[in-house]
Amino acid sequence: MARHAAHALALLVLLAASRPGSVRAQPDSAPAARRPPWGAEFRMPALSMVFPGIGQYMQSAGGTGLAFTGTAVAGFALVATVDTADLGESVFLPRTVEGQRAYFGLSLMSGAGELSAYDSFRRSLPALKRQNKYQFLGQPEPLGALFSAPFDPRFLGRWTTWLDLAYTGAVAALVVSVETGPGKRYQPYTFHDAAFGTAVSFQAGVGEEAMFRGWLYPLFHQATRQRFWLSNSIQAGIFGALHLPQAGPLALMIGGWGWYQGWLTRRNNWSIRESVFHHFWYDTAIFAVTFLTDERQPVMITFPTIRFTTPLP
Repeated sequence: MARHAAHALALLVLLAASRPGSVRAQPDSAPAARRPPWGAEFRMPALSMVFPGIGQYMQSAGGTGLAFTGTAVAGFALVATVDTADLGESVFLPRTVEGQRAYFGLSLMSGAGELSAYDSFRRSLPALKRQNKYQFLGQPEPLGALFSAPFDPRFLGRWTTWLDLAYTGAVAALVVSVETGPGKRYQPYTFHDAAFGTAVSFQAGVGEEAMFRGWLYPLFHQATRQRFWLSNSIQAGIFGALHLPQAGPLALMIGGWGWYQGWLTRRNNWSIRESVFHHFWYDTAIFAVTFLTDERQPVMITFPTIRFTTPLP
């Protein structure tokens, strides 16, 4: 019962956070709009990552703050309902329902922090622009626009999307060639595997793009006096490095992919919607291929040792 309540709470708070205008700047009459709030560029968004919603509370946006906090609490509730024996599995590629629930709970918690950081930074933009900062950025994109981006078919009309899809196909083919072979048997690909991969891909596509290309990239671009190559390389390097524990040597490719998304964000007048589209479908495809090529481990049965002794005369 507790885990179903947590799922319902997560859905409700995500819908609340995506309501129209939830990420728009405060009116000019609001105190936060006259001058930037404390730590508007880095400290407040960073704090919002750790404590989702705190930036919104400090900027008089309590409703949106509650949505982020509620999402994080819902994620924690999902993790708390899982047996401790299943938590270790949630670190890499969980195949059990319990392990996937724990992984998704952790994903909700991180996603709430990423979107809270993005929202906090974007709310401060009008005041920061009055200080002649971030003039290169356009209007903030509402969270609802980011949530709908993975399903926007208009991106299929862009050559940049097809280039990314070709890269996704190449990586998927590489995984298949490495992980498959004669005589191997694979675990069945179930409905909950597909649902899990899609849900986590959605969180990563929206949350990670909001944090890296929506907040950190503009932050570095402003700090480096709008040196594109330097600022984009910094954000892509951090993006790749954070994937190192799971991806290993492939983290270098992920960093290069992050660099391309940064270039694309700048090309799109700093809109991250196309990057969200790319990120979601890349992760969805790689999750599916990884599950499909997950080798079934042989069952080992150990019998107790039987010893025979000869009685002494």
